[in-house]
Amino acid sequence: MAFVFKNRIHLTPTPFLLGKEERNAAMIQTPSISGTSLYLTPFRLAGPELRFAINRRDNKRQVGILLITDLDLQSGHASLKLLILDPEKQAEYGQEALHIALTFAFNGRKLHRMTVCVPEYDGGMLKLIEQSGFVLEARQRQAIYLRGRFWDDLLYGLLASDWQVKVQYEILPLPLEGSC
Repeated sequence: MAFVFKNRIHLTPTPFLLGKEERNAAMIQTPSISGTSLYLTPFRLAGPELRFAINRRDNKRQVGILLITDLDLQSGHASLKLLILDPEKQAEYGQEALHIALTFAFNGRKLHRMTVCVPEYDGGMLKLIEQSGFVLEARQRQAIYLRGRFWDDLLYGLLASDWQVKVQYEILPLPLEGSC
């Protein structure tokens, strides 16, 4: 089973994680994303999670990990976790991987809501998710101890309706073909 984006992005979750209707369908089409340099491949699937390796299209090198966890199709909710292995490429790869994941979640899986927890010290990731339209919903004060101090853990949420409006009226800055 393959989820195919018209312009070279493929998401291929293992069939046992898909719903009955999706198992029977040959392919689910989702909107195209032009100028992409990344693709996702599944790995180590367990429980209500979709786990993907984020790979560069040009050299097939893994550049990160994307997890869609706590997947609840009945309520239309899931959580997202994103790790880009090279901190210097977090903005470039992170934005593209996040865009692919949200398009898959909202258009492919028809989810209603996505949440992300980000530690306060991760300024790059905070900027990335805020630019993607996530809204701060909760703050767990001094929940993480790192580098000799306590940091807050921040919970962000994004509704499918907000994502659709953002995508419709904004052109996301994705890398040009061959610019990686």
